[in-house]
Amino acid sequence: MKDKLFATAAAVLAATIGLVALLCLMGQAGSSALRAQQALAAPRQAPTVTAVDPPSAPNDLDTPIVITGTGFTAGLTVTLGNTQLPDATWGSGTTLTATVPWGMNPGVYALTVVNADGQMGSLPNAFTVTQGIGVWTTGGPYGGSVQSIVINPLTPTTLYAQVPPYDVFRSRDGGNTWKPVRIDIGYGPLTMDPLAPDTLYVKSSDGKLVLRSDDGGDTWVNLPNPNPTPGGNAPAIFAHPLISGTIYGSTGGYLWKSEDHGQT
Repeated sequence: MKDKLFATAAAVLAATIGLVALLCLMGQAGSSALRAQQALAAPRQAPTVTAVDPPSAPNDLDTPIVITGTGFTAGLTVTLGNTQLPDATWGSGTTLTATVPWGMNPGVYALTVVNADGQMGSLPNAFTVTQGIGVWTTGGPYGGSVQSIVINPLTPTTLYAQVPPYDVFRSRDGGNTWKPVRIDIGYGPLTMDPLAPDTLYVKSSDGKLVLRSDDGGDTWVNLPNPNPTPGGNAPAIFAHPLISGTIYGSTGGYLWKSEDHGQT
């Protein structure tokens, strides 16, 4: 009889322990589900916009911008004033890129970011559009009339201006700023090797020499003058469009050809 009672008590105790354990597991599962529901139900943090780089641009160019802030998510939209920027691209939770289109009216605009869940953030006075259409600006060149402009075909933001009889100017930012890279040049055309655009040719101001630069105008070397006439003028140089280093020159009634960058 005692053995039967003991076995019964043990069975009841085991069942009780199992029930308690089951209830605990159910409670934990319920708590986890509740926390998950609360997390899903909780609103995401609204985005904030802290800066736009660059902060301004003229309205005659499409201008790429970088937007920094917090809380950015994929699938967002970016609006400048009332203009939605169609190529807004999510980079991370703190960085976006977009392009301000040309043609916007001059003014100061707020920039607004709207996440896919509708949360939004805005930065007042974020971007200034200035008048560029119909307006000419210059940071040079100076010293005389510009005779010619030569554009690097591989890097179009690098260009050269010839201002005889003074300088060759170079710009590496599409003409916004200029630097003189050669003083004492002539009236012959400034010529660029189209296949090696750091190679430039120009005549000296007295017309007796041809000058060549192999580093985009930083340094120059004198080339022989092929003109057989004593004291005759050096030729104006023209580069072959398909063969780098082959150039032609016309002077003294002759047409000259060099296949070694003007050395012979």
